[in-house]
Amino acid sequence: QTCYANVAGCPEVPPPDPGNRNYCGVSWKDANSQCGQSCYGGTDGECSTPGQKCWADASACLVVSPPSVPMSLRGGAESDTQMMLDAENIANEKQDQFIG
Repeated sequence: QTCYANVAGCPEVPPPDPGNRNYCGVSWKDANSQCGQSCYGGTDGECSTPGQKCWADASACLVVSPPSVPMSLRGGAESDTQMMLDAENIANEKQDQFIG
């Protein structure tokens, strides 16, 4: 099936996110020279080092891709942690069946 542009009933597909160059630092110059921790969302809260803020357009740094969507937001398991616990429980049950 093919969907053509400007046809009623075809969903709008957003262009892929090109990423950004948001990085943590005590200043833009620090973030741009260190290219350490990225802060894709653009918030200071993403920076784990005290005193650092999120700075945009650190041109010397690599482009950061958007974070992957957690399973919990994809309509799957309640959370990624819960999914791993469920998998571990299933493995343990299978091992118990094999041993017992």
